Amino acid sequence: MSPAVTTTAEDLRSAFEVNTISPLLVFQAFWPLLQKARAAPKLIMITSSVGSIGGQEPIPGGAYGPSRAAGNWLTRAIHIQHEADGLVAVALHPGWVQTRAGEFVAKEWNYAPGAPETVENSVKGILEVVDGATREKAGGKFITYTGQELPW
Repeated sequence: MSPAVTTTAEDLRSAFEVNTISPLLVFQAFWPLLQKARAAPKLIMITSSVGSIGGQEPIPGGAYGPSRAAGNWLTRAIHIQHEADGLVAVALHPGWVQTRAGEFVAKEWNYAPGAPETVENSVKGILEVVDGATREKAGGKFITYTGQELPW
């Protein structure tokens, strides 16, 4: 979570491998199975508001932010490119959650209260968004676990 001026190429490579490339490879591996779904197949890409370009927060996102922005782009591209298949692809931000990663970020940003959202509330919201996701309602969008649409 360093400023852009100190983000290294190695940090970028690592973050892109985890947050962009690996999720794409998982989608590609499971796409043949998703095509056999009885209902509209869904691809839910877990992302972060730190990957928003239009709503960029005044915090250092290091390599994490750009890797999430690229993952968001891929999610939207997959949604658009699979319209005929009925695929619902959603970039889903789970919130700033009270997990080990969420608490690490709070410390990095000197945010003493810590991550604000509980795991239980995040999971409940995620399940509601996923269960209600359709191409029209959530497909090809960047959405929070509360259903709020975020700017790309």
